[in-house]
Amino acid sequence: MKVKQAMDAEKGQLSCRHFIMSLDAVFRFMPYAIAKLAVLKCYCNPLFQLSPSTYKNEMTLSVAFHGTQNDQNKIRCFLEKIDKELSV
Repeated sequence: MKVKQAMDAEKGQLSCRHFIMSLDAVFRFMPYAIAKLAVLKCYCNPLFQLSPSTYKNEMTLSVAFHGTQNDQNKIRCFLEKIDKELSV
């Protein structure tokens, strides 16, 4: 409940959207290769990140990653296991 309350407060603020707006500006006005290097230098994100969120009493699991085909295979296997557990 505490996490939900904190997230509800964040969603009402513009500050939580600052990073997304910054990314949009970087990739819009810089060549992709340079923008990618700049973002990687300033922001460290894991190759695989699972993010649960809720909206209108429904939960969504989102995954974003950038990696090799081997990474993709591992992630697919992991998500299939989660799907199987949630389906039971």
